[in-house]
Amino acid sequence: MSRSKRRGFTLLELMVAVVLGAGILMAGRLLLEQVTSASQTILFAQAASELRVSREQTLRELFRNLEIATTDSVTFGGTEHDMTFTSWCDSASGLRGRCRVTLTLDSVLAMTSSSDSARVVLARDTVLGVFRYLNDVHDGGQWLRGWGNGITIPLAIGVVFGHDTTVLRIGSRG
Repeated sequence: MSRSKRRGFTLLELMVAVVLGAGILMAGRLLLEQVTSASQTILFAQAASELRVSREQTLRELFRNLEIATTDSVTFGGTEHDMTFTSWCDSASGLRGRCRVTLTLDSVLAMTSSSDSARVVLARDTVLGVFRYLNDVHDGGQWLRGWGNGITIPLAIGVVFGHDTTVLRIGSRG
């Protein structure tokens, strides 16, 4: 039989084709695993970011709804590492009600309220955090390390972790 009349492939040609096909399939599988891993990382980061934003919104809402000097409210007071005040919180039934809020801060900013006694972590860092209380806005602001129990409240609260500070306005001041 002459070479020009032969039909089909030699065993060597078939083996080369199978090896090339297997290599392409393996590369495709590795690429798919990397894309899946990257998408899971992105989804995790997005969920963590949404949770962080949600927690900050909760904190801002607590201070925006802080009850100021009513006959039913309990005094506002705080130190560098904890504060207590009365605010309006969402309840399990979906209605808003008066609640007593306690915030604690070390390397974790946590909240407990009288409407829900569970401890909720609002922020976390690797360094020790402190609260600051804005007393006066003139000349760059006068920030205090503590606020005595009373019916007056600071203009804003600073949550300081290392060099990062989040300023939370109190009430609906313009």
